[in-house]
Amino acid sequence: VSLLVDLWHLHPTLRASGGIHPLLFLAGKARTRGVSLIPVTGLDRSPDYQRAVASVIATGGRGACLRLLCTDISRPTLRTELDQLLSGLGLKASQMDLLVDLQVIDAECPGYAGFCFRLPYLADWRTFTVASGAFPPDLQGFTVGQHLLPRLDWQAWQSHVSAIRGLPRQPTYGDYTIQHAIYSEPPDRPNFSASIRYTIADHWLI
Repeated sequence: VSLLVDLWHLHPTLRASGGIHPLLFLAGKARTRGVSLIPVTGLDRSPDYQRAVASVIATGGRGACLRLLCTDISRPTLRTELDQLLSGLGLKASQMDLLVDLQVIDAECPGYAGFCFRLPYLADWRTFTVASGAFPPDLQGFTVGQHLLPRLDWQAWQSHVSAIRGLPRQPTYGDYTIQHAIYSEPPDRPNFSASIRYTIADHWLI
């Protein structure tokens, strides 16, 4: 069993018992249970985080995953930064999974070709996934009853991937399921309400 684990929402100074970086702590616990933890990193992680990723790579030998946001792909120095990251982790692109995280998209989502052709080493990454989400932050404003919400993330992936010509490889589909793509802390005293959410062919049934 392998798990890709990203701790980018944790405060960078948070440490487990004994001052251990949380990523190293989780990787150690996973090994004792026969689970292979593949660390996920990005271009702007702290030096401590990147050192923890390198340590997990050295111990586990399963490489790592790189998460890129739209703002990362638009950087003019993207290739240089990628080369520096790969060198620092002691990996080749073929030893890393590439996750392009579009986060929240809507009906006006730009075509995938615009960023796919900007990605260095596109044919070399171990896997290539494009993830996005279109589920609303909450269900406020919906009346009691049954509602259909379009799965715009899934529809965009289908239409954009089929429209791309000459791409070295097709991205795998990834999504945020029935959750909003951008995490926010819950309120101190939330007023929970019950909802049932089904994923059907091109919609969510609420």
